[in-house]
Amino acid sequence: KGIETIVSSDISYSALMLDGSVIYWDICIEDIYDESILKSGITNIISNKGAFAAIKNNGSVITWGHPHYGGDSNKIKKELSKDVISIYSTISAFAALKSNGSVITWGYSEYGGDSSLVSTKLQSDVVKIFSSRRVFVALKKDGSVVSWGNYKDGGDSSKVSSQLMSNVYNVYPCSYSFAVLKNDGSVVTWGEPEYGGDSSSVSSLLTKVKNIIPNKEEHFFTALKSDGTSVSWGLQIQ
Repeated sequence: KGIETIVSSDISYSALMLDGSVIYWDICIEDIYDESILKSGITNIISNKGAFAAIKNNGSVITWGHPHYGGDSNKIKKELSKDVISIYSTISAFAALKSNGSVITWGYSEYGGDSSLVSTKLQSDVVKIFSSRRVFVALKKDGSVVSWGNYKDGGDSSKVSSQLMSNVYNVYPCSYSFAVLKNDGSVVTWGEPEYGGDSSSVSSLLTKVKNIIPNKEEHFFTALKSDGTSVSWGLQIQ
């Protein structure tokens, strides 16, 4: 009785109760958790493949699960002690967005847990974070985009960085690539080329786009245009 929702990782479950407590059970002896921190005040739980992160009603964050996946956040405990408004995840890392627009990351470093290379760009003005399996992308107030994580899957967006400095309207993650829709209806892509990161074969058609639909199972994107036509690119299209 009294269960609000159940969140799962690959090997464990966390049940958020109506009273703000959490019941946790797993099959991994390496998981860590302090039962005392799960007793009250929890409002939302986010999971990845092996760990959980939760926001409490005072804006702090608690974590549990496998340390390798972000279950251990002790090193950044102070940064996560207040003002967190949202948490996002890749398969093995977490990113927390704070009310001042800054971002804190932890978990497996190569899949987004380490954002040190772009830390100066994540200190303020971030409005939303998007994630694929191994990469985070932050959209900022000025319409610019910042990416970090596995460089092949889009963590390195340097090849298109000049096109991501302004006027980005929305970000669309696929499993191993990203597409952004800009205010003028144009599209920019990066990440694994064969999985949608390379849209050069249809670039002349990617104008007056109003929405993009990523297919994460089949690894391709479809752009819907204002004239009612669509353009697709990625693995299934080749």
